[in-house]
Amino acid sequence: MVRYQGGKHRIGREIASVVKHIEKEMGLENTPYYEPMVGAGGIFKWMASDDDHESSQSSDSRYRRRRNRRRRPRFASDANKDLIAMWNALKKGWQPMENVSEKEWHRLKHSKGPTPERGFCGPFLSFGGQTWSGYANKYDDTTNYAKQAAKSINSFRDKMKDAKYWGGSYLDIPHEPRGMIIVADPPYVSSKAAKPNKDFAEFDNDAFWRTMERWGKHNLVFVCEEVCPDNGEWVVVWQKPYRRGTANQRKNTRQYTERGEKAPVKMSVEKLFLYKTPPKKSVFDRPVYPF
Repeated sequence: MVRYQGGKHRIGREIASVVKHIEKEMGLENTPYYEPMVGAGGIFKWMASDDDHESSQSSDSRYRRRRNRRRRPRFASDANKDLIAMWNALKKGWQPMENVSEKEWHRLKHSKGPTPERGFCGPFLSFGGQTWSGYANKYDDTTNYAKQAAKSINSFRDKMKDAKYWGGSYLDIPHEPRGMIIVADPPYVSSKAAKPNKDFAEFDNDAFWRTMERWGKHNLVFVCEEVCPDNGEWVVVWQKPYRRGTANQRKNTRQYTERGEKAPVKMSVEKLFLYKTPPKKSVFDRPVYPF
């Protein structure tokens, strides 16, 4: 499993299942899909075409069957352009490195991007999955994090290759998406307060939620977060207690206080919010792709 701050590899399949269930209930199977913050692909890899569901016997079953015959177009972007360079390179057969020395890691950190090598080493070979926060193997020479990450990525690379990728902020995409399923996974407000870093510090949460509400008028928009604006525009469609932090995700790992007492396991409640007023179904007949 890849180490990525805020990644969804442990729960991405559950989230994707909820999204697919809701789109099926609405008769929108295999609607074009977009993730504006794809990250390590924890959710994205599970949002391929659905070809196994049964056809509905309702009055719009013909509409459902027609939509189901096509392959789901998928789009993903991320402000980390190196990461997008990696996903694009994987489509063309690029292979992640299985051995990266500390000297090579620092060389790549100070090199010019975007490159797939920077996209791989930046988040996946750094402390806690925080991009370029420090060489992950500096104090742990027993684990080959590069080989571990390469094996994980190669295990699901085929689920990522049919998508179209774009490097840059969701605020700068060429076209406003329309008639799409959108799942956004922003930096969490709680994580921003607890572990300030450059990526989180520069993220504008207010602008993000305003944009999602605007997109929600012409798309089916989901947001992964722990909290949402208290304006009545969002409803929780899924939630689950979740261990946070690298150590806390290992069930048998216990942390201790300075007095040697067992510390409580750090838990949070992951939630999936849905913009509560979906657009008319006709909007999805003529989608506008973000790039």
